[in-house]
Amino acid sequence: MKKLLFITASALALLASCSSESDSVSPVSPDAQPSSVAAPIAFGTYLSNGASTRAGATGAINTTEALKASAGFGVFAYYTQANDYDATNDQTPNWMYNQKVAWDNTQSDWMYSPLKYWPNDNSTADDKGATGTTTSKVSFFAYAPFTGDKTTGALAAGETSGITGFSANTAAGHPTVTYKLSKDGKEVDLLWGTAPEGKSYETVTGSNVTVGKVTDALAPTNINIQKLKTGGKVAFLFKHALAKFGGSNETTKTKPDGKTETVTTTNGLQVKLDIDKDGDITGGDKDAATKVTIKTIEIKNTNATGTVEDLNGDGAADDNDKIVSGGTFDLATGLWTASTTDYVDIDHTITSPGSTKGEGSETARSNATIADDLAEPGTVATGTAGWDALPDGVTTTAQNVYKEESNPLVFIPGTKPSFKITVEYVVRTKDAHLAKGYTEAVQKITHNVAFKDAVELNKKYNLLIHLGLTSVKFEATVSNWDLDSTPAGGTEDSDGDGTPDASDPDYDVHVPINVQ
Repeated sequence: MKKLLFITASALALLASCSSESDSVSPVSPDAQPSSVAAPIAFGTYLSNGASTRAGATGAINTTEALKASAGFGVFAYYTQANDYDATNDQTPNWMYNQKVAWDNTQSDWMYSPLKYWPNDNSTADDKGATGTTTSKVSFFAYAPFTGDKTTGALAAGETSGITGFSANTAAGHPTVTYKLSKDGKEVDLLWGTAPEGKSYETVTGSNVTVGKVTDALAPTNINIQKLKTGGKVAFLFKHALAKFGGSNETTKTKPDGKTETVTTTNGLQVKLDIDKDGDITGGDKDAATKVTIKTIEIKNTNATGTVEDLNGDGAADDNDKIVSGGTFDLATGLWTASTTDYVDIDHTITSPGSTKGEGSETARSNATIADDLAEPGTVATGTAGWDALPDGVTTTAQNVYKEESNPLVFIPGTKPSFKITVEYVVRTKDAHLAKGYTEAVQKITHNVAFKDAVELNKKYNLLIHLGLTSVKFEATVSNWDLDSTPAGGTEDSDGDGTPDASDPDYDVHVPINVQ
């Protein structure tokens, strides 16, 4: 049965950052230096509203605070003298190579070491009495979380999942990151450091340098930046480089005044109860004498190592029914080159206290926990007391499935994932005639989900599970991975051009695609 998948193409925004490391020398203000001395390069923060050896910290990075708490991020920088950045001109990362940048709580700033200074080909081109211009240019590219040796930038040998490699420091062309999904479901949340759209940097001569796109890039990057005025910092706007399925629906965001707010949306993985009414699967009201609780929700594809099943419904059981394990990500363009030979199994199981599945079993692994108001309890007493102790369970209003999301389910952009979703739930009806005081029926329903169009980076693919007593159906949507404080369909004039339209980060556009 085919359903409609609505894609919400909102702004690709998240958090952003960049600057120095805890054991580094503090940047010296150019004001304290002779006019002929170069200014240090500084990075600033910009915020927009185990079966394997793993390289990189696991878990979701959805806020600036989470990025600060992680290992920070890595920077690649290219000094091209007076030339523009161009991957075809034999340019290499000769200014920074996988430079670790981490938050220093003492300095309250992003720090790195060794400190680098802006190249300056005009000795008077500083903040005081500048009479000339500097033509030297540096281009910056970044990823997170930082992985590798903080001194050399080298990655340890033998990494089999997460960030497994970088282009060499002698390699000409765009810097790249090699990434692979983990077999245990604990994924590294790869981020891409772009430039804020339309960002302008003021140089020491008072002119502006505007960031631009590398040819065919998905977003602007910090290319061809010249020596900045005192206090100027290179800003990175980080986007999720992966595509996410389902997930949490709540995050804490920092507002411009420094205060935090909790934002909740209807995006993510949700469930609602459908009650048959006059032959229709929806439209009825739930009887107060009926409660439905969820034991497990399992999202699974084992075609990489098991017997290949036709999950996408194209009539052939082949590689198109498998989950692509990884690929190479271009930090200058945001484009993926997905693997065409390597695949991985996924077994993402969300459990309740009443589930028989749990952490530690390869065949029955728990990746997350079902929300308390939906979850099947570990034990259920008989009689009125047992009934009253049960949670309200699934209702006819959509509810968030996750209690907490510790291991996001992610996919490689450019691929078309397909998988099975199995929901095991318990239906109880209160009945004083019975010894237990209620009926109790465990039901398990499985459905295949296949994306007909390739998933995209920094998009979150959402699923609303319509749960009925005799049938189950699925309704899927996709939105930005990053939560937005503006309601869906908002018309905030975010880019300040005087017109609220699709160019604004908070303006939603709906594009339908088919999912089976």
